[in-house]
Amino acid sequence: VIKAATSVLWVIVAGALAQVCSRKWLVVLATVISSTVCFSFAGAGSCPVPRPPLTAIIFQYGANGSAMGSALGYVVIFQIAVEIYPTAASTTGGACIMGGGRLAAIIAPLIFENIRRATGQWTPFYYFMGVASATAAALVLFMPPIQAYRPG
Repeated sequence: VIKAATSVLWVIVAGALAQVCSRKWLVVLATVISSTVCFSFAGAGSCPVPRPPLTAIIFQYGANGSAMGSALGYVVIFQIAVEIYPTAASTTGGACIMGGGRLAAIIAPLIFENIRRATGQWTPFYYFMGVASATAAALVLFMPPIQAYRPG
């Protein structure tokens, strides 16, 4: 119940941020949050229980902070999808973007299991995802500003 309540809070915060910040910086923020969540979960999660207080806080951020990055990412991606495509194609564009996300959600468990089988540990997958998210954030910094499609 608490995790669901915080998820709702993050959706509200993400919606408010989307109204005042540029889309590009929100994408960077979402991917940086995702990256730090992955590193925190893998780093602190591999420590033996009971964990020292600071390690426990970092672990809780890693275990529960994904709602922050996800909420922000979804809100921004939906807004970008509607803004960059012509009105007649915006729903199709949004569907293609969400379809890509679903495909990634199908492939991610297979990657996790193969990395775990190859290394014998669960943490390398999260380090890999953290590096991938950090790389995505860095690449977004080099993108041109996202402009809304305005005909005429």
